[in-house]
Amino acid sequence: MKPCCLKVFGLLLFTFVSLFSFEPLRVFIRGGVDTHGPGEHEHTRFLNDWKVLLSSRGMKVDG
Repeated sequence: MKPCCLKVFGLLLFTFVSLFSFEPLRVFIRGGVDTHGPGEHEHTRFLNDWKVLLSSRGMKVDG
């Protein structure tokens, strides 16, 4: 019974901390230069798409 209560308490504590954290998660995405033909290994497109996606979710993104 105690391990179950510990898990529930841990889950509640994690939820409380993550809901009331004041600093956004900071993410740095590294994309290399395009070295292949068009449509192959689009590093800059990947970088720009994910920067927009993660920023819209409340993260602070740089790349």
